[in-house]
Amino acid sequence: MKRGIYLRCCVGLWLLILAGMAGADERSDIGLGEREGLSLTLGLEYASGDYGTSSTTDLWQVPFGVDYVKGNVSAGIYSSLLSAKSSGAIIVSSSMTHMTKLTTSSTAGSKASGIGDINMYATYQLPQAAGSEIAYHVTGRIKLGTADEKKGLGTGENDYALEGGLVMPFEKVYLFGSVGYQVNGDSATVNYDDVLYANAGATYPMGKGRSLGAMLEVAQAATPGFDAPAQATVFYNQELDKRKDLFFYLSVGLSNGSPDSAVGALLTIWL
Repeated sequence: MKRGIYLRCCVGLWLLILAGMAGADERSDIGLGEREGLSLTLGLEYASGDYGTSSTTDLWQVPFGVDYVKGNVSAGIYSSLLSAKSSGAIIVSSSMTHMTKLTTSSTAGSKASGIGDINMYATYQLPQAAGSEIAYHVTGRIKLGTADEKKGLGTGENDYALEGGLVMPFEKVYLFGSVGYQVNGDSATVNYDDVLYANAGATYPMGKGRSLGAMLEVAQAATPGFDAPAQATVFYNQELDKRKDLFFYLSVGLSNGSPDSAVGALLTIWL
């Protein structure tokens, strides 16, 4: 398989998490032609959930960012515009992995909007062993706590994560998965736990620049009083032309630590 397929899988999974279906940070281009260079991404997502409380938070996100792929290395930086509404306290997932930290505002029946956290990543694909079709990668992540803590849009603290993963062919699909550890910064009011997180899934290349896939994500709970997050996502990627991809996804929460549901789309343009 082509080297670029693996790198774009890492970039794609990060985008998926970032947009909130992973949270993120991870759509998949598996099965498309090899690409390198700079790309821009813009998306739209709606998510809703009560997180085990008596009120529901409705959240709109407009994620945007830049990725760069060259050889065995890929890197990117992302943020998002947020708009949240709740009949009680606002609850927003604030994490590089989207699933591991929940923040709340103290206002009952509130609305809030603003810029989200700034998220950065860098991935290195390890050289493949002779005759092996399995690609291993290592990813480092940094979340800068730029979202407004007082509004409940973020923790206001920085987080750091390191993860390892792989992509491998199996019959007519590509299997992927990763395991990571996230060190969470404590706010003035909450001591967040550091957590292990993992994801696993498969993508089926359908030809003509199309691919269909599914992913399961789980993590330890970082926020006291909330359940450990878990969610399932299905996604579809369509290559519009040689420089544009359109990605759709739908997520369902499997625990009170995740949004009940989320739906969104991402447009990626390769420069």
